[in-house]
Amino acid sequence: MLFDNYVEIQDNKIDPEIISKLIKFLNFAHNKKWYREGEIFTNKAKLGLVKEIRNVEVLGLTNMHETLTLSHWANILTYFLSVSIHQYCRNHKDVPEASINDIQALRYEKGGHYKLHVDDGGNAYRRISQILYLNNDYEGGNLIFESNDGKEKKVVEAKAGRIITWPSNFLFRHGIEPITKGVRHSIVSWAV
Repeated sequence: MLFDNYVEIQDNKIDPEIISKLIKFLNFAHNKKWYREGEIFTNKAKLGLVKEIRNVEVLGLTNMHETLTLSHWANILTYFLSVSIHQYCRNHKDVPEASINDIQALRYEKGGHYKLHVDDGGNAYRRISQILYLNNDYEGGNLIFESNDGKEKKVVEAKAGRIITWPSNFLFRHGIEPITKGVRHSIVSWAV
């Protein structure tokens, strides 16, 4: 069971009060229209907006942002997610150490989804992927992993503060099932 061995789940790594404050900030950022619609990239081209494949709003998080609050959150998240990646690499001796190179906040509203895909390839070189669930007061929106032959499937239950880490390669196709009620907030990061 590839997914059971390499999809690692860590709970309670971030104080719930920090998560609550982050969600308030992300709602503020959404109201200020800082989010953009999620685009699709392939090995050969930028496809742009293709809502049949990916329907999500994205906020890039960087510590080099002109908004100090956004930089502050990027630094906090980089710390927690880096600790998680280092633990993952220690637990999986065949996975080399990696450092985060990209963090994004994702906002899935009703109907939001992301079809099965892999994170490495196209315009992005990625070795390790992560998702941090910020809330679970929504319906639908499960994170699913499915093998290329469709014989193996894993669903990861939403739990606020849960960090899921896995290799970004072609063996770990994953997606987000459609949201049926509420708003799903999460943080995604990738390491190289």
